[in-house]
Amino acid sequence: MSDTPVVVGAGATHEGRRKHNEDNFFIDNELGLFVVADGVGGQDAGEIASDIVCTTIGDSVRQGDGLHDAILKANQAIADAIARGHGRPGMASTIVVLRAKGELYELAWLGDSRVYLWDGKLKLLSRDHSLVESLLATGEISLDEAQSHPKKNVILAALGGGDANINVGQNGGLLRKGARFLLCSDGVSDVLSPASIAQWLDCGESESDIARGLVQAAVDSQGKDNITAVVVGVHESAYDLTANDEHVEVVRTFDPETGEHEYHRKERVQTSGKVKKLQPLSPNDEGVTEFKSSHAVQSHVVDTHEVEPTVADTGFDSRWVSIRNRTGLVILIIIAALGLVLLL
Repeated sequence: MSDTPVVVGAGATHEGRRKHNEDNFFIDNELGLFVVADGVGGQDAGEIASDIVCTTIGDSVRQGDGLHDAILKANQAIADAIARGHGRPGMASTIVVLRAKGELYELAWLGDSRVYLWDGKLKLLSRDHSLVESLLATGEISLDEAQSHPKKNVILAALGGGDANINVGQNGGLLRKGARFLLCSDGVSDVLSPASIAQWLDCGESESDIARGLVQAAVDSQGKDNITAVVVGVHESAYDLTANDEHVEVVRTFDPETGEHEYHRKERVQTSGKVKKLQPLSPNDEGVTEFKSSHAVQSHVVDTHEVEPTVADTGFDSRWVSIRNRTGLVILIIIAALGLVLLL
């Protein structure tokens, strides 16, 4: 068996119940590069922004850039296009990227397009830049509440505007023979249940058939948004599914045997040394990046219809400090008043 993994990807897309399709995807099996970009709904020329993202990232990685730098270039490319009169001001796109190389894979994303891993369980490997995810991370809502939250389509970051200080999500791990990845826009993840996604990824069909099947299933479920799926299978690797990949961060886990769906709350993402050797995703030392709650997200907050205000941190510690300070002030006032009465 070869020590060099072989990955094969295929994709499908559909406009759903929209008038046109703002999603785009990119596949280069030889390069091991797979991209899904979702033009932000409600913004003019989203399909132009998502096309720019796919093209720029493909060109950038071919030239030797890592995913982080490629995403920064795509972000700037949207701003440059607007300045040239190509597209319209305000156009933006989410992004999720998978790069397979050697025995490793790396992921990068911005927005709420997702990447799942199927290895006997369905594992969400990307943490949405969204209002709902920020509420989940702080424990303000449950996983069940998140599934039907009225603000589930509010995203807190997207490519567009040329801001170089974007908070790119990062993850990575070992490629294992038999594993499958799903990169998708929210037109898939908002409509299909984890059980349905798991069933498709485990059905034994080709990547092409699974991608088409997932998209059609979302269409049949009356999906309103654009629908895009890219399925990537690991056909050969020095590692099999029993290999322990302890460094990859798993955001959610669905076990089809028990029906249990677990959310893993983490404030920090630690990537493995092997992933760092593949390509440093950011200038952060030790390969550590923070998942920032909504109050720390940059000002390019994008909604499908409106700009959503950022959410302040309402943690216990800050509230307790505030209460303690107010209590101390009241005590001082009382003491001062008693002293004044005694003097009189």
